Amino acid sequence: MVISEIKQLKNGRYGLFEAGRFVLSIDVDTYLESGICAGDELSDEQLEELTASAEKRKAADKALTLLTLRDHSGEELRRKLRRSVSDEAADSATEKMRDLGLIDDARFAQSLAEELYGRRYFGRRRVEYELSKRGVERGLAEETARSLDNDPEERAFKLITKKYPRGLATEADRRRAAALLERSGYGWEESRRALEQSENYDGTDEDAD
Repeated sequence: MVISEIKQLKNGRYGLFEAGRFVLSIDVDTYLESGICAGDELSDEQLEELTASAEKRKAADKALTLLTLRDHSGEELRRKLRRSVSDEAADSATEKMRDLGLIDDARFAQSLAEELYGRRYFGRRRVEYELSKRGVERGLAEETARSLDNDPEERAFKLITKKYPRGLATEADRRRAAALLERSGYGWEESRRALEQSENYDGTDEDAD
């Protein structure tokens, strides 16, 4: 394949053409590093290497953008990248972010678990589920959730008072509160104690959050 023309596209990338036919586009850095000029002949192997290099750089740029928005586990980042680039490019970008210290699954799990416990008042089982759903390895998810699971009965009570600030006035309220606790990952004993505590709550305790 002989590259007949190279021109900058509207999106800032460079397009490679063969006899007026578009072949592929590459980012500026890949273009400059390649040293390609119009009139150069590329083998299929060279073209594949160029495409792979451009895609890896695209994946790395996307990874940085995602990590700027919020922290990710390695597996979560990899899953998102695979939606728009090859598995190889996604894997390469993920490992690059890990090498740069921008991904740390233990740190991510700790931060997310603290938020789910402290702001959402979830129970341990729900926290483990949410961590696993975001790509945290199961063993790490269980260990992290267990280490931060302090005073679950009080946390369950806070969840009820957050949802029912005026207390559980009716039997229907109590059934709905029990279902809420189950969905939020609390066990039977934790739920029972929180519901018992809520029976004496009338919405006037300002410290219940």
